[in-house]
Amino acid sequence: MALTGALLLALSACPTAQAYDFKASSVFYNYTSPQKKGAVVTYFDLQNNLEAYTDNVVIPGKVSYNGSEIPVRGIGDHALFNCQFVTSVVIKDGPSYIMDQAFSHCYGMKTLTLPSTLTFIGDYAFEYCEDLTTVTIPAAVEEFGSNVFTNCNGLTEIKVEEGNPILEDIDGVLYLKSPKMLVQYPSGKGADEYTIPAGVTVVAPYAFSPAYNLRTITIGPDVERIRPLTFTDCPLLTDIVVDEQNPNNCTIDGALYDKAVETLIQYPRSRVCEELSLPEGVVSADAFALNGCTDIRNLVLPESFRSIDDFCLFNSRFNSITCKSHRPPVVGSYAIDENTYNNTILYVNAADVDTYRKAAGWSSFKQILPIGSSAVSDIDINRRAVSTEWFDMQGRRIEKPASGMAISVTTYSDGTISRTKEVL
Repeated sequence: MALTGALLLALSACPTAQAYDFKASSVFYNYTSPQKKGAVVTYFDLQNNLEAYTDNVVIPGKVSYNGSEIPVRGIGDHALFNCQFVTSVVIKDGPSYIMDQAFSHCYGMKTLTLPSTLTFIGDYAFEYCEDLTTVTIPAAVEEFGSNVFTNCNGLTEIKVEEGNPILEDIDGVLYLKSPKMLVQYPSGKGADEYTIPAGVTVVAPYAFSPAYNLRTITIGPDVERIRPLTFTDCPLLTDIVVDEQNPNNCTIDGALYDKAVETLIQYPRSRVCEELSLPEGVVSADAFALNGCTDIRNLVLPESFRSIDDFCLFNSRFNSITCKSHRPPVVGSYAIDENTYNNTILYVNAADVDTYRKAAGWSSFKQILPIGSSAVSDIDINRRAVSTEWFDMQGRRIEKPASGMAISVTTYSDGTISRTKEVL
């Protein structure tokens, strides 16, 4: 979806200086050429643009200034960026393009009318327009940027006028016609499940960013491998289902893997699991694959495991992580957060404890213990264990047993509590 050469040349003529050339009827403009034959809507001051535009904004097809009538060619980069007090925007016929982030962070914009002359919409053009509930894309649009409606939290449907050469909507969900790509699922759409239909081959990385109400997503038979981050911002998601005929993806216990079951692509954020054991043969976990998963008590990584990608375990909560690989897996940028290092017990093979204590990305764990060993009560040197209670596997309080499996609940001086399953 790159710009065509002719259109790129036309847009590159638009000046990007911060100072606007003139103001007419509460709208700021720059001239598109030294000859002053056209105008483009611009911002007042990018750093102080909050109140530059307010309430109902009408952008005309032509503007009168200094006795001349000047055609409005388009809306420039960041033109209404962060104008949070705008409630509606009407763009009259005439402008043909809306540039990158032109209406980004217009949180209060409830209605939007686009002109029939519009042919181009740039990247992130309407991101974070949180009060916008519906939008109609004109038939003339032939170039469409990436993440145009990302984080439009109230958006319930995206419509496309009939006759558009590149876009269509199916039940309010935005698709690119060729290749058949799911571009954007409206964040505020009320359904709790969605099936990506047959024929769709590509899902844009941020197509479900976010999807607040979805609990189940079914991936159709023709979808290519799902990219990282696609389902990360689905806070209620419990199940990802893959059509059995799909040659690129598969699902195991509600989690998404590649077909060869070598990579964990996404674990649903709201799926509850006492112990998640990745299958033997899995070698990696994609970026954000387990990000924000707070309902997994214990995570087990197989001997085959080799790498954890960026932010994979960030903002997650585990009682323990067991890594059976003799070679410490490669840990990506911010793959593991400070809370996990401080409050999660890492279990590894007895022969590998010293190796992990020296390995990048693993040495920061406060407790690294041999698999099958007991946990140390106070795993944070900056806090003191106040009391420890013991429970059997049926949850009944007991005296500390001499041997066998038990659960210890330790209360610390800082008010935090840890719950650990232990073999004594």
